[in-house]
Amino acid sequence: MDSTRDPEINWEDRLPAQASALIAALCALVSFFLGEDLALFAFLLAAVGVLAAVTAIVRLPSDGWLVPEEAR
Repeated sequence: MDSTRDPEINWEDRLPAQASALIAALCALVSFFLGEDLALFAFLLAAVGVLAAVTAIVRLPSDGWLVPEEAR
């Protein structure tokens, strides 16, 4: 069994993933409320939101959380 600790992950390491997750949520919210009025723009905004969500997943730190353990 490996008893070595993983290196400490700082808040700064989580900021890119947190920002991408926030952008994804805002894109989803705005595109939902645009609805049929601006359908093409809503679709493109939703696509940007999906890309931001994928970016957030890729940029997650090694522990896989957006917030550190002491803040949970």
